[in-house]
Order: sequence, then C-alpha cells, then structure tokens
Amino acid sequence: SSAAKPQASSFKKQSESLSSEFSLDNSSLRGTEVDGHVLLGARGEVVLDAGLRRLFDYYLSLIGERNLLQIRALLKDYLLKNYNPANADIVLRYFDRYTDYLEALTNLKIGGIVKPDERLQQVIALRKKMLGEEMTAAFFADEQTLAILTLKRMAIANDKSLPVDEKTRLLAELDASENYSARGEADTAALISEQTRQLDAENLTETQRAAEREAIW
Repeated sequence: SSAAKPQASSFKKQSESLSSEFSLDNSSLRGTEVDGHVLLGARGEVVLDAGLRRLFDYYLSLIGERNLLQIRALLKDYLLKNYNPANADIVLRYFDRYTDYLEALTNLKIGGIVKPDERLQQVIALRKKMLGEEMTAAFFADEQTLAILTLKRMAIANDKSLPVDEKTRLLAELDASENYSARGEADTAALISEQTRQLDAENLTETQRAAEREAIW
C-alpha cells in the first residue's frame, strides 16, 4: 500500500492540472452562475448550511464529463479565488465527506428495501454515520422533515379502516400542525387544469389566456 501512495498523489496532481484545461466555460455549466455558497461566521469560520450542499451538488453535476478528482480540483480553484486557503481546505474536507456519503448511499441499494419507512431510517442512519449530526442537520433537515411528514400522510391515506371523511380530517390536522403547503399547491394545480379546459372551450387569444392565468396566480 505504501507504493500506491505516490501513484495516487501523482494522479491527484495530474487531475488538478487538467482542471485548468477544463473550466466551467467549456462544460455543460457554461453560462450559469455558481449555485450555493460558503457561509462564514462572525469569526470567519465556515458555517455548515444548505447553501454549501448546493455548491457541492452544482459541481457534482459535472459527473460524466470529468471524474471526481477533476471536479474536486475545479471546486478548489473556485474556493481559492473567493476564500482564504484555510477555509478552502475546510470546505474541501466537507466535500470529501459528502462524496464519500454519496458513494456509500449508492452501495446501500435502498431501492431493494420494500418498506418506505425502513428505507428512510437506513438513509438517515447512514447520514449520521458518514456526515455526523451537525452536517446531516445542515444539509438534510428540511428534506428529512418532509420525508417523515410524507410517510405519515401515506399511512393515513392507505389506512383502509378509516372512512374518507376521517382521512380528510386527519390529513388536514397533520398538514396544519406541520405548516404543510403541498395540498394547497395541489389545489392550485387542479384549478389550473380546470381553467385550461375552460380556456380551450372559449377559444380565447393568447393575451386573454395570459390575463386569466395571472388572475389565478
């Protein structure tokens, strides 16, 4: 294994040198603005938040065009242009931890787990193991809250012992307790669908249709 270390180091240096030839301007991300950010605290320290995950995902969208080490080198170039070397190094360590988690998630093969709640629990457990509590909360808090809520809603909707009106009441109570807006969004989507049928029947002009759409929104 000691012989392999210089080779890995050489490969990493080679990948980083290639990043200068592979910029965002000649990739599928050309013309886009870098998504996400590195948030700094009052003392200049890197703060874990969802914006950092978006930054990582932005660069990881290049998978298939370049390998992971080359993408890491591109991210490093961006960080060194915008932040001090110490913070850039910390962010790259978080990036490495995040990509290790994504690899472990792929190997978990959660698609083979039948029960949705069991799948979610295994994913959450993996996140805490690979990322730690703080990073898991910063990157996935909203996503996990919504996933847990969705499972609760599914349990109510699929409960054959409950009459329809009771399901409706329980779902409404659950949504209200969690400030869940998806049902309102679904109602809006249904309203748009119904309006489309009406507009088609009335043969309105594009200007008239746009005015009707604007009234709903």
